[in-house]
Order: sequence, then structure tokens, then C-alpha cells
Amino acid sequence: MTTVAIRQHYLPRRFLMTPAQRDISRKLRIFNYAKQIDNVTAACRHFGISREIFYRWKRAYEKDGEQALVNSKPCLESPKLRTKPEVIRSMIECCLSSKNRAFRSCAC
Repeated sequence: MTTVAIRQHYLPRRFLMTPAQRDISRKLRIFNYAKQIDNVTAACRHFGISREIFYRWKRAYEKDGEQALVNSKPCLESPKLRTKPEVIRSMIECCLSSKNRAFRSCAC
């Protein structure tokens, strides 16, 4: 049995990119396509995005360059907003000890 090593240049380019590079590449492709056909609405329809999103990306790109095209979380996760583990534990215990085991519901 022979094993064939996959050489890097045979892999599609999308496998060689980081997620940030993929975001930038996709959005630049959309911008270039819209410029090429000279119709933003048709380009947005072709790529399945709204014109509002297109113009939001475009404004960000004009303001901050390519780094503004990277998808980022809207806000950092805050441990203060999480439910405390002891509260979760007590809720689970309450529901498991409930007499109505068919639905495992309780009004804790």
C-alpha cells in the first residue's frame, strides 16, 4: 500500500488561510465584484448579503483598512454576567428532585 503525501500547493487556497484572511478576502471579493459590474445591489444579491452590510463593511474599510474587515465578536465575554455555578447547581438539583419527573419541570 502506498501513501501519497499531499503537497501544500495542491490544497485549495481557503485551507491555507487563517479565518481573518478568509474574512478579508471574501469582503474584498464582494467589493471588487460590485465595482466590476458597477451595481452594488446586484453584487449584494449575488453574494447573499444586504446593502446595509455592504456599506457598513465599506465604511469600515475606508476608515481603518483591511483589519476592519475581520469578523470580531461584538463584545468581550464578561464573567460578571454569567450565572454563578452554585445557582446552576441548585436549579438542577431542584428540577431533578421534582415530583413530576416526566417533564422534569419545577418552579424554583
